[in-house]
Amino acid sequence: MTDYPLYDFGGEGTPLVLSLANGFPPETYRHLLEPFTADYHVICVLPRALWPDAPSPDSLDSWRDMAADLRAAIHAHGLAGGVGAGHSMGGVATMLATISEPDLFRSIVLLDPTLLPPSYLIPMAVLNVFGMSHRAPVVERASRRRSSFDSEQEAFDYWRGKSLFADWSDETLWAYVHGITTPNGSGVELRWSPQWEARYFAKVPTWIWREMPKLRNLLPMLFIQGDETNAFVEHSFRRIQRLVPEADYAQINGHGHLFPQSAPQQAADIMRAWLADYG
Repeated sequence: MTDYPLYDFGGEGTPLVLSLANGFPPETYRHLLEPFTADYHVICVLPRALWPDAPSPDSLDSWRDMAADLRAAIHAHGLAGGVGAGHSMGGVATMLATISEPDLFRSIVLLDPTLLPPSYLIPMAVLNVFGMSHRAPVVERASRRRSSFDSEQEAFDYWRGKSLFADWSDETLWAYVHGITTPNGSGVELRWSPQWEARYFAKVPTWIWREMPKLRNLLPMLFIQGDETNAFVEHSFRRIQRLVPEADYAQINGHGHLFPQSAPQQAADIMRAWLADYG
């Protein structure tokens, strides 16, 4: 794959480049990002899971591959020098890309990046040593995801009953349905396959905290945490503040890891105020 496909939200001017969370298509970020199209050209670099004719999940050896894809896409499409934004694993990809190439962005916004605590990463590292990362509960759950439905309506009704989406508006959930499914002849199936979702989870960087001090004094950066998150927990939120004290930090109360979908207006307001100085 050499053309590095994009999802274009529109707008003109300075690029604002989004990297996605695992399993969440760009359509679900529309309410967060559309307000920025007045001042930015807002673009999502698609991960391998959403490439046309997506390669095998085995093609991903590390989350560093996501960072390399992000850098390559930005250069291929002439998007360097803008704002980087990343949610969850996309936040980690954005940070790793920045560490590798500090001039890639002028500033970065990290939306609940997946900076897991040692209590999770150490057992995962042990599983990796024995080639058993596929046995991690989050990986097993992802690999068993229901992947086909008789219709988009059935998919919507199925996900509407899941606690993960309980605080999403119907409009955003429909955006998820339209973005994550594709017709398969007898109904719809997931575009972002369970195998790809499981692979991203299996390759979570157990070494990530060794990289974080390298962010010191590179460029302006903003971390936003959902205070009910399970991926950027309070221990990690405090630790990154000690490691990168010159960065800016904000919280969104009453929302978890998926606040870009459940609280897009609040997140956009925080981003807009910060980007007024650093965007």
